[in-house]
Amino acid sequence: MRLSVAFLCLLSFLSNHQPSESFSTPTKSWQQRLDQALLDIDGGLSPKERFELIQEAIQDPNFRDDITSGVEAIRKDGFGKGHPTLIEKLWPKGTIGRRDIEGIQTLVKTLPERAEELREASLTEVASSTSSNFPTARKIVSNVLQKAWENRADRTVTIATNALRSEPQDVETLNSTLVAELQGINGTTAEIRQFDDYATVGVDLSSFEDFTLGNMGEGLAKLSSYVYGYNSDEKTGEMTAPFVMQSFKMWIPQPKLLDAEPSDTSVKLEPRPSETLALLEFPGICTNAEVKRRQATLKTLLEESESWNIVNENVIVLQYNAPGTLPWRRKNQVGYVVEKVVTEETETTTTETEDKDDESVTEVVSEMVDTTEEAVEEEEEEVSEEVSEEEGQSTEEEEAATEDEETEEEE
Repeated sequence: MRLSVAFLCLLSFLSNHQPSESFSTPTKSWQQRLDQALLDIDGGLSPKERFELIQEAIQDPNFRDDITSGVEAIRKDGFGKGHPTLIEKLWPKGTIGRRDIEGIQTLVKTLPERAEELREASLTEVASSTSSNFPTARKIVSNVLQKAWENRADRTVTIATNALRSEPQDVETLNSTLVAELQGINGTTAEIRQFDDYATVGVDLSSFEDFTLGNMGEGLAKLSSYVYGYNSDEKTGEMTAPFVMQSFKMWIPQPKLLDAEPSDTSVKLEPRPSETLALLEFPGICTNAEVKRRQATLKTLLEESESWNIVNENVIVLQYNAPGTLPWRRKNQVGYVVEKVVTEETETTTTETEDKDDESVTEVVSEMVDTTEEAVEEEEEEVSEEVSEEEGQSTEEEEAATEDEETEEEE
């Protein structure tokens, strides 16, 4: 109760205190201003600027109306049916707060699943499985600490704050191009992305499509060992993102400045061809049950779109964040390799387009030929005229010469 009173007093103070300067764009909603002030770590705002944004948000005419509407929905329909309206009013789609709420809602399901997994396989077994795949643990730790010390001036803060980011900064990642977006009936969105080819560092896993800590830890330990010095050059690189799992394999993009051969024979350097992926993003942690739920959602979206076929039924799971990242801000994706559906209409359209292109080329060539012929005829006419003029001049000169000779004879 005291906290509620204190919060209302703070709102009252902020509402009556006019900001001296505006640091936000007029088109931003009050929710976006609060987002920027309280949750955005990349805006580079000073405490004063954040305070100003909070004041502007509270003084927004829609601030009280949206809160009233959300509370009224709870009062009228109960928390079970009314809370979606409250969430939409206070944290609309696209805000950091909304993503955090969705991430926490996901954790409500996945944390019990992870706990059940750990009950079946004790923490000791998980730790043992992971540590056994660090062949020179002391050396690896030393290399990591040395790398952190070398980069302390320009990267320590960034790397530390990556624990608060869904999209980690200063981390090598994959190049891709957005091809299309898929909108589901229930508002779920997926993306179709074209990925460039890239080099990978990969290992084989013990279990098929197994997203337990033991299985993932085993693979990640080997990949980390390679990056942090367990290679032919004993060279330390930078971890890349995402780490990807499909079937029995796990891999990461090979660091651009690290081309040494792995010292561990189970670690392989392999190329990954260019491919088109359908991707569904989700927050939280990857458990077997959660991956299956998201997998089913993505398949439904692809079926509803009727535009893309799944080429490989083995699901791909991409995880972008370091282990210490806030669980509800972790960025994950499930995906399938897909190809565009070719229908009769598409083929007809393609054929018509090709025919039109052929016709256009024929017309252009025909015009070029006609133009060339006209130019040749004009040149021939000009040459003929010049020849006629020269012949006429020659005849006149001959006649004049003849007249001169006759005149001389008469004389």
